[in-house]
Amino acid sequence: MSPIDLDMFEPFDGLIEIEVLGRRVEVPDNNCLLRSLQYVAGEAIAYGRFCWNDECGNCEVTCVTPETREPAVVRACQARVYPGMEITIVS
Repeated sequence: MSPIDLDMFEPFDGLIEIEVLGRRVEVPDNNCLLRSLQYVAGEAIAYGRFCWNDECGNCEVTCVTPETREPAVVRACQARVYPGMEITIVS
């Protein structure tokens, strides 16, 4: 595994735990979901067809909202990570 270039992330204070397809992972706080996923799956995200600016829709994921526990489709390039975030479907 090659080292992670921390300069590509927004400044973060630490790692938070989220769940992706039933798997718990730690990602940097204060970042969008797509960027945070690069922390755990850098190569897969780097080679994905993502515009990174909310236009293409290729980064849509379904999250369970903490307030209602209902599924909601969000774009990972825009959604900010938060502790306990649950991603149940990825594009």
